[in-house]
Amino acid sequence: MPTFAESSVPVDTEHEARAQLARLARVNALGEMAASIAHEVNQPLTGIVTSGGACRNWLASKPPNLDKAQQAVERMIADANRASDIVARVRNLSKRAEPSAEWIDAEVLVSEVLALCRMEIDKTGVVVAFRKPAEALPLVFADEVQIQQVLINLVLNALEAMNGSHAGKRELTIELAYLPTKIVEFTVTDTGRGCDPERIDQIFDAFYSTKADGIGMGLAISRSIVEAHGGRISARPNAASGTQFYFSLPGRALGTV
Repeated sequence: MPTFAESSVPVDTEHEARAQLARLARVNALGEMAASIAHEVNQPLTGIVTSGGACRNWLASKPPNLDKAQQAVERMIADANRASDIVARVRNLSKRAEPSAEWIDAEVLVSEVLALCRMEIDKTGVVVAFRKPAEALPLVFADEVQIQQVLINLVLNALEAMNGSHAGKRELTIELAYLPTKIVEFTVTDTGRGCDPERIDQIFDAFYSTKADGIGMGLAISRSIVEAHGGRISARPNAASGTQFYFSLPGRALGTV
């Protein structure tokens, strides 16, 4: 009979269960961002319609302006590729796949997450600040989809914390920094309701939630993902108001190829 320190669950089964839980959390987050995703896809589709109309007009002119028509077609191709990229990102977040770490650009990663969350950001009227060092950041070795999941969870949590909060400034700040220990640090700060300093260490525990309808798995899964990448995630009260979350990932040494 197994003791509490032991486990009768096979490692493969436990690994599969955790992977499935992480995937369900991603799908749930995508559901919350449905409006943003539709908006992001609609923008290039609108561009295609506009450029298509312009191309038709240039071809119908006497004589046809082939140079302008070609430019319109090139814009259509660019917009179609942009829409395809958005759909691919959403598919990657929702599909069941084994983790695949590679060297990725942290700035691009943050920009893509902000694009996916744009509708939620606009809806709450929150001002977004994306801060990064003047010098180039090194690439980070990570699974892009999983780290997107962590950032999306932190951004959505921050927006919810500021929704309906005090009438002061509502600002979401995402900051990237390179630490001397070859670590890239991601920081997500909000000016919302804040978190009880005495319970701030509990927010990463499974099934712990301060939300009335929360199940308390988002931050627990985020911690599991970050630690599996050899990093750490933590939180602290923001100096003014709100909460600051930060996590680290190993980065490539500057100057290396």
